[in-house]
Amino acid sequence: MKQTLLAVLPLAISLLCFGEISFADNPAESRYLNELLRLARRNKAIDQELARLEKVDSFQNLNKTQKIPYSQHPKTRAQVIDMALDTLENKNQSANSANEQTAETVPSAKRVFNAKEGWDLTHQIPDQDDNEKSGFLLESVLPEESLKKEVHKKGPVPSLVDWPGRWKSDWGLKTGYRQDYLRWNIAGDIHGHDPNILSELTWDDLHILQLQADGEVVGNDFWRLEGVVGFGEILSGKNQDSDYLANNRSQESSRSNNDTNDDDVLDLSLGGGIQFYLKSSKDMEELLETDRLGVGLLGGYSYHQQNLRITDGFQTIPATGPFGGLNSTYQAEWDGPWLGVELFGKRDRFTGRARFQYHWVDYYAEADWNLRTDFQHPKSFEHEAEDGKGRTFILDAGYVLNDQWSLHLEGDLRFFSMGTGFDRTFFSSGTVSTTRLNEVKWISYAFLFSATYQFPK
Repeated sequence: MKQTLLAVLPLAISLLCFGEISFADNPAESRYLNELLRLARRNKAIDQELARLEKVDSFQNLNKTQKIPYSQHPKTRAQVIDMALDTLENKNQSANSANEQTAETVPSAKRVFNAKEGWDLTHQIPDQDDNEKSGFLLESVLPEESLKKEVHKKGPVPSLVDWPGRWKSDWGLKTGYRQDYLRWNIAGDIHGHDPNILSELTWDDLHILQLQADGEVVGNDFWRLEGVVGFGEILSGKNQDSDYLANNRSQESSRSNNDTNDDDVLDLSLGGGIQFYLKSSKDMEELLETDRLGVGLLGGYSYHQQNLRITDGFQTIPATGPFGGLNSTYQAEWDGPWLGVELFGKRDRFTGRARFQYHWVDYYAEADWNLRTDFQHPKSFEHEAEDGKGRTFILDAGYVLNDQWSLHLEGDLRFFSMGTGFDRTFFSSGTVSTTRLNEVKWISYAFLFSATYQFPK
């Protein structure tokens, strides 16, 4: 008994600490037993995958016609087990290269088709003349033609298995309504005094018709690349231009209330990262009402532009009323890197996605004040600031129509802001005046409807 314990103890310690079996005096046997251990673990993963497939509606409908559990369908078991074996084969090709100099041989594996239980994994001793092969080798044995014909009689079997090395891509076209708000103000001097707010401009209720195209490419259900191009036409909006003589917006000396229309906005973003799926209990799945919950960790670079035009001038302070000829422009640009996290899930045909992005942005703007004869044209002044911040929130709900098409309703919300920067005014005399840009704030929200096409894998 004591000898038996002494013999088993090293094996148990090796298995618990390293997850592998190790015989110092017989490395070939160790490799053989470890491969069997890996196969046992892979079989458990296969059973879990098949159990998940049982819950999918399309497979449940298929079962009604086939009268057999989907997990026992021979073609499906073959696909899932092929995936597991291909993964092992790729791993062992490297092991074979490292062991080419050894003369030891290890048992190989064989896939055997069983009419009742589908594909089973067994092992066999290689032929004597197969000594040049080492490591853990794999070979496949196809089912008989009669069995294959019987499988195909029941119709094509849909596959949700992401095969190693395969990529999938989704491309969507979105349209909807967007509304923007933009505000900036400057001080009387470079130090922020005399007064602390000299002039302030606000664009409010910018009603925008938004059109957006986006694409996503996912590799091995892990790597992700994505891109977004958005364009919006400004249908209408309001503008206010105010000047002050004292601090904190007091002693307002001038105010005009004007219109904004016939211009546009542009948004570009390119990013990438990784995604993975969370292991959850049945209670967690019921709580979140999802069959599969995933997480994406992403990063990228974005660019945003607002081209704003001021027209239909109306002088409020002093109250002189409308004035003609106003056609000034202000073009603002935000750009910089971002990091984001995304949660996504699926239940039956419904999908959901929630994303948060944090942006580090720089700001630049150019303006042409067409009625100011003392300013240069077409560049009357410019704004420049660094180290701004932005936050983007996205919620998306989708409905899957079929294997390729899905419909989505999305809500976007953005908060961007800049701290202090520079305002440089270019006078017609050739001189340049620099004062402090106090702040810039941009708020945007949008509701978009989209149709998404997923290219076959």
